[in-house]
Amino acid sequence: MQAASDMATATATSSGIADVKQEKSPEERLEVANHSAAKTWSVLNKMWYPDYHMASFAGWMGVPGGLCHHNGLYHVFYQYNPFSENWGSMHWGHLTSEDLVHWQHQPIALAPGELFDHDGCFSGSSVSYNNKLYIFYTGHTWGTESERGVGNGAMGTGASFYQQQCVAVSSDGVNFEKLGAVVRPPPGYVHFRDPKVWQQDGRWWMVCGARDATRDLGQLLLFTTEDLLRWDDTNWQVLGMTEDKNVFMWECPDLFRLDQMDVFLYSPQGMRKVGYAYRNRFQSGYLLGSWNASLVTAELSQREAGSPKGTASGGHAIGAPRWLASFDVSQRFRELDRGHDFYAPQTLLTKDGRRLIIGWMDMWESPMPTRGHGWSGCLTLPRELILDPFTGSVRMAPPKELLQLRCAQAAISAQRIQESTDVLLVEDCTAYELDIAFNMETSTAEKYGLWLGSGAELYVDAQSKRLVLNRHYPQHMLSGYRSCEMPTGLLLQLHVFIDRSSVEVFVNNGEATFSSRVFPDEGGR
Repeated sequence: MQAASDMATATATSSGIADVKQEKSPEERLEVANHSAAKTWSVLNKMWYPDYHMASFAGWMGVPGGLCHHNGLYHVFYQYNPFSENWGSMHWGHLTSEDLVHWQHQPIALAPGELFDHDGCFSGSSVSYNNKLYIFYTGHTWGTESERGVGNGAMGTGASFYQQQCVAVSSDGVNFEKLGAVVRPPPGYVHFRDPKVWQQDGRWWMVCGARDATRDLGQLLLFTTEDLLRWDDTNWQVLGMTEDKNVFMWECPDLFRLDQMDVFLYSPQGMRKVGYAYRNRFQSGYLLGSWNASLVTAELSQREAGSPKGTASGGHAIGAPRWLASFDVSQRFRELDRGHDFYAPQTLLTKDGRRLIIGWMDMWESPMPTRGHGWSGCLTLPRELILDPFTGSVRMAPPKELLQLRCAQAAISAQRIQESTDVLLVEDCTAYELDIAFNMETSTAEKYGLWLGSGAELYVDAQSKRLVLNRHYPQHMLSGYRSCEMPTGLLLQLHVFIDRSSVEVFVNNGEATFSSRVFPDEGGR
């Protein structure tokens, strides 16, 4: 995935690096990229570099992709520019872990340079199958199709880039061989990326984010096959589409089963703010329903190849997403996280069958103070997804594996805090976990909460009945608050993870979450 503004900036410079790529073999390109990252790491400013969160070795870390469990290891791939702390030539960075807590950097998995991915290996997914690890990703090339000698004419003569879905395979889980493009864009789409691939009902499925060139609206496109490496890109279906004229793209989709419900996860771009909701540049969220895979198979087998037509369900009003008959929506779109920095999450199954989610803990077009330190971007902690049977919503909660992070422990006795009084919990600590509860029934304070170091506070506003995370770093052009409704009940339980330049808050075991980057001064933690 990528933001439109970043793509526009990169267009002018892409031709300058094209000749360099053509001169090098795939192995040489990977060697150069790995060497650049290692060289930068040796001089990295680690003031805000996380102790236990996933971050790139050096350079730019973008959205996660390719999350899976394969041959005893958890794999997390991510969008990566090893040559700069800014978005640019997208590679696939790679992290592995045995326990979801202690992560090891692996050599870069993919570097752009082939005809089908000349200017970027954009995000996607991975599949563990027959003892091999397959990566499905978006190959990106700047220039028109005729200029690059790629494509099928689908994106039209006016498009300044071309995107198609590609595959690479590995026998050892580290070194990957590119097999080329397997799904080209249908006619009439100017953006086509972020393939999510999974197996269900004896078939392989792929859903991609797309942008309708005619109406300039976001959609999700669905493909299916019986052979993982052979896809018919002329027979496809529009699984869902926005009717909000402001939403120009749906990115990074994911479809999975959680208990007895199907969850559709995606990241719309262009949503307008509504009250306290949708306050970030772009959003990430989900809807619940029931997906009928057999209905899709039957429909695709009956109609002519190349026809995207389907029967929309629900008769939704203009402004609401429309979903084809194969997906019966029971709950409309909800944001997953209420913090400043959470985008493009992806999920994976643990070896014992739990569904975990990891997101990008940054935001497009937001200042990133660590760029001046030689690196930018990090990922959230893994979170367990739980379907709440009472509210019908999806919760995100810390998984049991995170207990391994605990070292020294300090117990805090129950106490009543008087007006205008501070209680020191942790002094100048760069990384800690805080599990605390406030008794809302007996509280008479209009405002109370936690000071999270210089520039950040988490507090209850009793008058507005909201829990607020506020950050104030005018020197970095980062200020503003995010909030959620106060949970019901007598206790407000806050589970907080602080890691140098990040804060993650879990409210009442995942009723709400906040993910934000923070940048305290030295000595002000």
